[in-house]
Amino acid sequence: MKNILKKTLLSIAASLLLSHTGFTQTLVWPSGIDQPWLSTSAGVLNGINTALIDYPIARQLYGQLAACAHGATMGTPTPVNGVQVNDLTYGTTVSVPYPAGIYDMASVPDVIIGNNLNPGHDVNTEFIMAVSFVNNNTPQQIETDFFDIVYTGPGVFTVTYNSSQYLPLPAAFAIPGGTVHMDVIAETKNTVYGRPQCDRFFTVFDGHDGGGTWDIFAAYGTLSGYNYILGTTDITDTFQTADNWGNRMWQAFSCRLVADLNLMRPFLHG
Repeated sequence: MKNILKKTLLSIAASLLLSHTGFTQTLVWPSGIDQPWLSTSAGVLNGINTALIDYPIARQLYGQLAACAHGATMGTPTPVNGVQVNDLTYGTTVSVPYPAGIYDMASVPDVIIGNNLNPGHDVNTEFIMAVSFVNNNTPQQIETDFFDIVYTGPGVFTVTYNSSQYLPLPAAFAIPGGTVHMDVIAETKNTVYGRPQCDRFFTVFDGHDGGGTWDIFAAYGTLSGYNYILGTTDITDTFQTADNWGNRMWQAFSCRLVADLNLMRPFLHG
């Protein structure tokens, strides 16, 4: 019996190893032309995040709209904060300098692009972009700025500031860590022009008490609503020291999301 069990376990282990090996990722070198985002003499950008969405050009033919949000630069002169919105198909770019609303960026921002699903808007040519970051208000907040993107011709579009939403950190963790991450949900069950609908999104961020204790929070919203449906929500237990908190953020988010699913279920399946 022990030998049978031993052989069974070895077989399972071998199968798992082969399965893992078969799905090992392979580095594929880019074959396209490099796309410049920003030309500046203001120093070295401290960090960037990007977003991309397809849009219809003709039947079964799609263009690509992308955005690059960049944080404060290192060095002199004045830091450059902002967003570059780029049509990768036609090569046109619209720059959005900051502050676009009231406050400027105090951290590296993140950016997402989704579909404008509001009545009276053309889902084929109108999009909504959201940019989240720690702002320079006192006290600092997690700020999300919303922009309307409207195509008026092939490769020709406008980017217009719409509004802002602010997420305060809880008093016990009122000092922001500087990391803000956004993800838009590609709803494969709901499609527009043959692509997954992109509207609902999560924003994840961290804060600490100044003494080495950190915690991680999330908020849930819709781009077409230009707001958060579920505000600042604690998604993980506190942990000591800030080492690797960027990685821990996503480990905690992935694990705790299952536990918080019942809380979010009315919104995820609304």
